[in-house]
Amino acid sequence: MPRTGKGIAGIATWYENIAELTEYIQVKLMDTLKQGNDYYIQFYVSLADSFKYASDRIGAHFSDTGIHQNSWFHFPYDPQVENDSGNVLTNKTGWTKISGTFNSQGVETYLTIGNFEADSNTVSITMDSSITKPEFLHAYYYIDDICVALDSMDCICQKLYALDFYSDTNVIKQDSCVNYYIDENIRYDHFEWQFEGGIPATDTGRSPSDICYSVPGSYNVILIATDTNGCTDTIRRYQHMTVSPADHTGSVRRSEVVKVYPNPSIGLIQVELPPELHHLNGVFTLFNIKGQKVLQTTLTGKQRNDILLSRNNYPTGTYLYQMELDDESKYTGKVNLMR
Repeated sequence: MPRTGKGIAGIATWYENIAELTEYIQVKLMDTLKQGNDYYIQFYVSLADSFKYASDRIGAHFSDTGIHQNSWFHFPYDPQVENDSGNVLTNKTGWTKISGTFNSQGVETYLTIGNFEADSNTVSITMDSSITKPEFLHAYYYIDDICVALDSMDCICQKLYALDFYSDTNVIKQDSCVNYYIDENIRYDHFEWQFEGGIPATDTGRSPSDICYSVPGSYNVILIATDTNGCTDTIRRYQHMTVSPADHTGSVRRSEVVKVYPNPSIGLIQVELPPELHHLNGVFTLFNIKGQKVLQTTLTGKQRNDILLSRNNYPTGTYLYQMELDDESKYTGKVNLMR
């Protein structure tokens, strides 16, 4: 399996029965490197299954032209970056990073990766002595995720996958809940979700569940992902979730019969019920624009209820409210606070 993406390269770095035979991969760089700059290179290797040996020598050589020779002997060039001598690369189940920094001469246009050392300077060990087929009597490595950059963080923070998320649906009824998901191949470690209008309004799980919406409207969703190296990526989906009024028996409607005033208010709001609703009690809930519940209080069965919103706890801004009465009817709307 590739470390990322859909493809990998593979080369042999040491053979049991053929002296000095080795393989290379080579590529032309997108641009010639700039003289005097320090460049960082990293690539990942993984020892292939079914091969008898593992070895230590593999490195990266930068040159002004493509290099080749009419024999199978190792290339007689010095790699600018190389795996440490004696550090035999035995990992078959994961990937080992080879990395380093070098100073450019201003002519480097090609990159070649392989074993540039003679057999006498290459350490090999037996991984599986039961392997006897000639085609498997060598050390063979997969190579993936090669990166050359001026700043190591440009390589370390490569976007392994395009950050994305999805939900069960993009349209729900009021007072319904929805689940959010991230593709299982995305390899970030920490997640910060922001659900405008949602309850809860934030979450740090990989795939948050039961995000509920109580007020009709269209709401944004933001996801910030970070890995252990401090690399981060952000995706914003504007008006990702549309919440339509519920259609249960106690209808949900805008506050036309129930009055909430003054609007804007400097802190004291009054909830006025029409005479036909004076016999009902209820609950008044206030949400900030992010959908976080900031107040919940009881409404008594009378014409008017006064609700005082202190300056310290309720700053200037737009708030969403919902009133649910004993007959299960609900009324929603917005109120603006001015300080």
